[in-house]
Amino acid sequence: MIKIIDYLKRNHKGQGLTEYVLILAFIAGVAFMMFGGEGSLKSTVVSTFDKTIELLAEINSSKSNYYAEHFGEYHTKNREELQALDNTQRVDMDLSALQNIADGLIGKDLDWLLTTFPASESYEQSKAMALGEGGYNPFTIAKNVYEENKSGQRGAIRDGTNASSKKDTPQVLSLMHNSNYDNSAYRSAVDGTGTWSKEGYFYSDGMIGDNGRVTSNINVKVATDANGKITGAHVWTSGGNQAQLNSATGSKGTTLAQGVTSGTMSQ
Repeated sequence: MIKIIDYLKRNHKGQGLTEYVLILAFIAGVAFMMFGGEGSLKSTVVSTFDKTIELLAEINSSKSNYYAEHFGEYHTKNREELQALDNTQRVDMDLSALQNIADGLIGKDLDWLLTTFPASESYEQSKAMALGEGGYNPFTIAKNVYEENKSGQRGAIRDGTNASSKKDTPQVLSLMHNSNYDNSAYRSAVDGTGTWSKEGYFYSDGMIGDNGRVTSNINVKVATDANGKITGAHVWTSGGNQAQLNSATGSKGTTLAQGVTSGTMSQ
């Protein structure tokens, strides 16, 4: 039981129906073994627990790969083509990207986060921002910019809080894909906002808006252990079309503005 509780604490981003069904199936299995089973009750219960944990882990792994698996279906569609698709599915894509970022931060050093995504603020203030301390603004690792124009430019990922950095951020793209990702084949232009691409990276209404240029922040808050290793990460978006970010609930039962969590965050 401790194993399952620990799993749910580490993955409390909102269990889906399948996970609850598995837990109910486990409880039913234990009840059956207690009242109608044969053989060693202890070994059967332990085996059932282990199998349940394995199934939950497989489901979580499948969720984390959702963005990369479906990226090819979305990344070159224009706004009109995206809006013709069910926004719930597009929200799932965006939440999966955020989940991959959160998962990818677990186990990394806090210093890695602060140096990979340098902010304009001092190191100590940046550290406080990343830990959610001191009442500062959120620690923004990247800005997603969406705008269509005659050159076919569609999206840009630029470094977050450092206003002097105008390039795209391959580390963010790689975290989103859960593997190294090179968008050089789609790069189209560079301007004051960032390196533009003929592909987009977020697709829900809150991230692409209805028209014009839409800019959204990708924010993180982390928890660390005594050695500065990241043990929990919460990732969410702000800006964009805030009303749509707040109202566009997907099948994962949350919103982009609420974000997703990986690992263990202090309450």
